[in-house]
Amino acid sequence: MQGDYNRAQRYFQFLIDENVPELDNDGCAICYTGLGRIHDEKGEYEQALDYYQRVLTLQQSTLSKDHIDFSTTYNNIGTIQMTQDRYIEAIENFQHSLDIDLSHQNIDQTIIASTYNNMAQVYAEMQDHSKAIEYSEKSLKIQLEYNHDTIKHPSIAITYHNLGLLYEEKKQYENAIDYYEKALTIQKASLPPDHPSRIITESCLANVYFQSGKHQLGLEKCLKVLDTKLHQSPLNFPSLAKSYINLGAMYEELGDLIKAEENLKKSLHICKRHLTNHHTDTATTYRILGDVYDGMGEIKKALNNYQLSLKVFERQIPVDLTAMAQVYGRMSAVEQNQMKAIDYAKKGVTILLDADKIDNEALAVAYNTLGTALLEAEQLEEALIHCTKSLELARELVNGDENHLSLSIYYNNLGLILSQQGQIEKALEYQQKALDMFIEKMKDPLHPQVARMYNNLACSYQRLHNYELALGFFQKTVDSLKQPNTKNVRLLAETYIHIGSVYEDLVDWEKEVEYYKMVLDLQLTGLESNDIDLVSTYSLLASVYENREDYSIALTYLMPMLNIQTEILSKNDHEVYDSHDQIGTCYYLNKDYQAALRHFKKALKIQRHRKKPLASICQSVGDTYKHIKKQKSASKYYRLGIHSLDEKEEANRAVDEHVDLCQLYRKLGILERQMNHFTKAMTNLQQSLNIYEKFLTNDNQYDEIVQAILESMAKVHEATGNMSMAEEYRKRKTVTDNA
Repeated sequence: MQGDYNRAQRYFQFLIDENVPELDNDGCAICYTGLGRIHDEKGEYEQALDYYQRVLTLQQSTLSKDHIDFSTTYNNIGTIQMTQDRYIEAIENFQHSLDIDLSHQNIDQTIIASTYNNMAQVYAEMQDHSKAIEYSEKSLKIQLEYNHDTIKHPSIAITYHNLGLLYEEKKQYENAIDYYEKALTIQKASLPPDHPSRIITESCLANVYFQSGKHQLGLEKCLKVLDTKLHQSPLNFPSLAKSYINLGAMYEELGDLIKAEENLKKSLHICKRHLTNHHTDTATTYRILGDVYDGMGEIKKALNNYQLSLKVFERQIPVDLTAMAQVYGRMSAVEQNQMKAIDYAKKGVTILLDADKIDNEALAVAYNTLGTALLEAEQLEEALIHCTKSLELARELVNGDENHLSLSIYYNNLGLILSQQGQIEKALEYQQKALDMFIEKMKDPLHPQVARMYNNLACSYQRLHNYELALGFFQKTVDSLKQPNTKNVRLLAETYIHIGSVYEDLVDWEKEVEYYKMVLDLQLTGLESNDIDLVSTYSLLASVYENREDYSIALTYLMPMLNIQTEILSKNDHEVYDSHDQIGTCYYLNKDYQAALRHFKKALKIQRHRKKPLASICQSVGDTYKHIKKQKSASKYYRLGIHSLDEKEEANRAVDEHVDLCQLYRKLGILERQMNHFTKAMTNLQQSLNIYEKFLTNDNQYDEIVQAILESMAKVHEATGNMSMAEEYRKRKTVTDNA
């Protein structure tokens, strides 16, 4: 074919260059038109446009303004401009062509229909679907009127199909179904079952059935299309990949994650073997696989697939910015690091705002994703701003239809923010509306995707202390997550934690612990052995037993928690420090002082490495040495703690640091008294009292500290035989106690 184009190009160029005598203006115009079409077919659009412009110049010098030949030239120019995304200019030239055609009574009406189709295509590219539908229907009217065998005419089937696409874009699914079915009726009468055009229409019909809520019918049609493709010879592998992608997406939305994964892996296998490394279907497969793994709670796999999807999109020319923004949004939703999640969401918004043409539907989703990320980081005011923006955009897209299904996600997120802000009644209004809309569409109150909505409603009722309703909605969350082929370990675990917290509010300790243990069992069987969520659960269970002063059992949870942390975190991470400190405290309270010292000293080593305050941990080490009667060692660590704070300006110390310093001086004073160093004891105790009077006296929560200081000072005076001074300090202590 390329050789034919080249021969034709040389022939036309020869006629023009050699000035063939019989080649008049009409002949030149024909040659230029031929050259334009050749360059168009070869994808050389600037050269094609140049030749069509030459034709127009020739015609303007020799023909009347309404000559029919102008129509063809304007149409050719418009077609090239449409290909170059110069849509406004394309419309102007198609309109010129149309005006000329309409001025001729005997014009072939199918030509006018073709121009209407061209204009519809431009408006579709501009996302002006209403205008596109208007011109497609004008074209259809002519086709139906002037084609006698409408039941078999392929151009009518194409127009029906295009109208189906346009109504699908507008989410007017019933209209889309009507036109797809009309297209399919013609194709069934004129094409074999495995014809590509018929298969495409069947696929579109399957998708729109599914989107309209007719899930079973959509799934059945999609499976039927796949079966047809599998019986083609030879197999069309790219087409097969699309069917597996469609099935994967459908199963994912239905919550059947196992089947979704199975079909998407088949698509990926085909994409890797038969498509380029920048093919959109490869990127789409990775993205939906990411969604599937997110649904399964397998965060690492989800993020990995999203990253692979991004890499494919980045190789494309031009880059599909909307698709990339969508992937960043998915990554934000999955990422557990809050700052990274916000960063991903902001990238999604920025990509869309920087695009030559802003996709408002994608932007609404991106704003909502950013709002959700900010909500997770408890930046509630910023979250509310972005979620409100997303809802406003979404309302514009559905022409103010407050009950449109697409708004449910926006209502749900606004409800979450309002709930955390304490506006519970308003939050419940939004959350219940989102739930009702979703169930109305899915026709399944236990659909896995509705689990999050039940969970959010339950949390709001818990904040209202309406525990009966809270537990009811949490149970619905659990029921929806236990559907066959549903595998979201993280959300189910999160729900059990919420139920446990309700029983904590109800002071039902046994039920609280029962649910927290269910969380741990679920995570140990469903997550990797070093998953970060296990750290949170071990910590939660340990805290429950610590509060009940059962430190031995608390330690059985703290030790595996520390093991995971040391495996996945830096050895000097602040969370590792906190765990050593917490474990040391449990051993200390359980009177296993040697074990306590081991962990306190590890915590101290971490703090020194991180150059963080040492006072609190030095106090813990000192207290432990004191209990094993090693006063000198205890004194050493108390002094180390004092020294670390004395280096800091008073004005720069936090209240907690004043408390630590006050306590360290008091404990050092007690040690000095026990070692009969009475002068040193009084000096340290007086320093402790001075700190209290200067920084802590206005807060009643520190009254016990000053009473302990005064009692210790009284004991020093008793030890030195100064009973009157001892009595004086005890009177001051009594006054403080009564106050």
